[in-house]
Amino acid sequence: MNLNPLDPQWSLWFLLSLFFWNLLLILFKNLSPIIGLAIAFVIGIAAGYFDFITNFLSLSRTLVFFPFFLLGYHLGEEKLKVKANMQLRIISILVFTAVFLFFYLNQEVDYHWLLGSKPYSEMEDVSYISAIKRLLIYILSIITTFSFFLLVPRKNYFFTKVGKYTLYVYLLHGFFVRTFRESELKDMLPEFQAIWLIAIGSLLLTFLLTNKIVISFVQPFVEMQFSRLKQLFSSIKREDYKYER
Repeated sequence: MNLNPLDPQWSLWFLLSLFFWNLLLILFKNLSPIIGLAIAFVIGIAAGYFDFITNFLSLSRTLVFFPFFLLGYHLGEEKLKVKANMQLRIISILVFTAVFLFFYLNQEVDYHWLLGSKPYSEMEDVSYISAIKRLLIYILSIITTFSFFLLVPRKNYFFTKVGKYTLYVYLLHGFFVRTFRESELKDMLPEFQAIWLIAIGSLLLTFLLTNKIVISFVQPFVEMQFSRLKQLFSSIKREDYKYER
């Protein structure tokens, strides 16, 4: 496994990009939302024309996905909590169905367009069409994102606490997936059994990575919040004290 902080692997790019997004926010937050977002989208589209903007320092993803970070900053949490009626939810389901069918019926589409990690030259012959494709992906991403928000339940369920910490699942699952890919286990099972193994393993892994102990150790590095880590050690010390008594 390659652990190079200048060339982040798997989902670890997000931490590096998150650092740069907060720096960029210092420049963009004082601009009007429309002007700032317009500049951010133009930069994200233009970045694909420069071959030196790659995965190094997560520069490509930083520029390509910064418009979404900026959009979320301007909208805020409350504006993203849209109250959806049944009609809007049906529309959201239709949107997801249409997107799924499009990619299912057009499997020749290069998925690297969705990752934002490569310049245009590594995916096709560079032309003005490349900019149009990225613009369409931006539009599609925004539509599907808001469709997702319309489907998010507003009540508390047994999985609500798990959903609160999905960022940790996203950041940490790659280590397990990489280990599985490099092992011989994936070649030992028939395809049907492998699918069930992946499905059950994903569910168990989700609950494991949202465990309080895991969150306590990882949170300081992700959110720069050391309070949970202190609480964990304090509780351990209290238990040791009780045991000694």
